[in-house]
Amino acid sequence: MFVAQTLTLVNSTIAYNNKGGVDVRGSLVMRNSMITHNGAGANCQNVPAFQRAGQNLADDTSCGDATVMTIADAKLDSLRYNGGPAKTHALLGASPAINAGKECTVTVDERYVPRDGTCDIGAYEFKDFTTVTITNNTTLAVDPTTGLVFAAGTIKCSTNETFDLTVTVTQEQKVAKSSPTVVKATGKVAVTCSSTTATPWGVALAPSGGTFDIGAATLETKTSAPGYIVPATVTTAVKLYKGRK
Repeated sequence: MFVAQTLTLVNSTIAYNNKGGVDVRGSLVMRNSMITHNGAGANCQNVPAFQRAGQNLADDTSCGDATVMTIADAKLDSLRYNGGPAKTHALLGASPAINAGKECTVTVDERYVPRDGTCDIGAYEFKDFTTVTITNNTTLAVDPTTGLVFAAGTIKCSTNETFDLTVTVTQEQKVAKSSPTVVKATGKVAVTCSSTTATPWGVALAPSGGTFDIGAATLETKTSAPGYIVPATVTTAVKLYKGRK
């Protein structure tokens, strides 16, 4: 695309052109847009001045380096009709453009699909999120020899996915009239989440200081997952009991 003067891109996608992206002899204004995967030439050619707002994405540094742009593979689907008046490049699930926009100023995408509160970069708004359902066990064993606490539960997803859970067990311990002591253990566990059955998960956690007592505590489990997975956090009151030696 050759522009002799100023080119303004707002939530736009310029991708998969054979001879490069944009050739702008004036100013290139970009807001929450991507210029990526553009053939033999650079994404941005001969641009004397840039004005950037929001968060923009490219797969090279011709439009700006990583201090002012997201430099990454946009993970786009092929150009096709996805609804609306024109063909679009849909965002694939692992795209770094999902929910990455800032200072969003448009309410719909190229297809007239409503934008989320945090818009996606480019012309397409991703909607095929994976939702997660987490359950926590309400009784957790503490190993009397090692002091490890074994946290466990189940997880189910709307589509089959693999990602990490961040798991935290916290116990507030009161001794006489002294200030309460907080004992905490945090760790991660990789889960393969099924859309058909609830999958068990479990992880042994070591306290960062002190030792767990038998009694009440809390278990927090949350997804540590890519942007296309709807974050889920579940906090449950649990009871700690002494496991077998």
